[in-house]
Amino acid sequence: MDKPTISISYSHKDEVWKDRLRPHLQARKLDDRREMRLHLADCYLEFARLSLATGDRDSARKDWETAKAMIEDMGYHRRDGEVKEIEAQLGLQPLDGR
Repeated sequence: MDKPTISISYSHKDEVWKDRLRPHLQARKLDDRREMRLHLADCYLEFARLSLATGDRDSARKDWETAKAMIEDMGYHRRDGEVKEIEAQLGLQPLDGR
């Protein structure tokens, strides 16, 4: 399976976001080692937040769905609150009815 390529374009007003994303992009690069899955899930949460902040709800939802699936698969419950927070920002109903 081919890995997706990430291209990010930004203006000078986005410097704060660029600096915030740099470590997350590095974690994606290291994902080949498989021990970075927790960090990769964090990346997807951060990508969802960035997309919400920039008004790209479709990307935010896709990244949130990816993060949520990874977090559930790994039992990474430390991030459950963040998953629910982004879910609420997206205006989605919890799938499990909670």
